[in-house]
Amino acid sequence: MMTKKTLFSISTALALTVSAQATTVSLSAGFTGPFIENSDGSRVNGGLMLLGTITDAAVAGLNTGSDIASIMAVFQEFGTRNTSATGGLAGSVTNVSAAADAFNGQQIYLWVLNTGDKGTATEHALLTVADKANPSAGDDWVFPTNAGGVGDGNAIAMSALIAGRNQLLPGGTNGNNLRLVLVPEPSGAMLAGLAGLALMFRRRR
Repeated sequence: MMTKKTLFSISTALALTVSAQATTVSLSAGFTGPFIENSDGSRVNGGLMLLGTITDAAVAGLNTGSDIASIMAVFQEFGTRNTSATGGLAGSVTNVSAAADAFNGQQIYLWVLNTGDKGTATEHALLTVADKANPSAGDDWVFPTNAGGVGDGNAIAMSALIAGRNQLLPGGTNGNNLRLVLVPEPSGAMLAGLAGLALMFRRRR
């Protein structure tokens, strides 16, 4: 009896594993790159890459001077992975939760930072292809539809980002590599506003 129950439990667990949702997006890169560079041209050593999407309306509010907080406020995160020690962009990102369905058919964005933690990053870039309706052949740059089985996925080529058909907010390209930009400092107006609030608080006390 115990053996039958044990076998039933194992079979049930295997069935649940097989039917579990999993969406995978593979990032393809050639042997020579692309790599990630800081704004001074030095190679990023162990950065962070976030895969996700942003609504068109939210993207319209971003620009080359957008800071990390502005992107975090609108970025819908699918998954993350660390870049290679030499700053390479390759590998794959998988989301095994039911929430992966929310990304079906959505535009893919890559957010790359020069450290392994958003809180300490000093440079970053937000990347996607510019021509969403007509990306390069074989690179649709949209999340695959999760059919409910393990292994659903697609592959996108980084070459689409460095072939002049890219949208980088912020960011840039340098030959075959991706060039990050400095995270903006708080604006003077914001600092003045904070100083004003501090004075008001002090007066009330």
